[in-house]
Amino acid sequence: MLDPLFVRDNLAAVTDGLRARGLDPERELEQFVPLETRRRRLIPELEGLKRQQNTAGDEIARANSMIRRVWSICSSSPAPVCPASNQSISTGWPRARRRAT
Repeated sequence: MLDPLFVRDNLAAVTDGLRARGLDPERELEQFVPLETRRRRLIPELEGLKRQQNTAGDEIARANSMIRRVWSICSSSPAPVCPASNQSISTGWPRARRRAT
């Protein structure tokens, strides 16, 4: 079995080698060329998806940071109020530690 990278980089030599062994290169490599073409088309799409994933991760990190800041402000007031809903915060929200003064 040949390494696909070698076949891709040395297609003419691989074809000659297959002929020298009495094999039909077209039959032996019939799936390689279409799969290689498809792989090359998918690489930019994959890279674009990775960029989107990285951007989404950055946005999530910024949102989490903002939530922590808002929570620390809400929990440090005597009667915590959530600025988004202007309602008093009851159970379910984690309590921030108060700073020792």
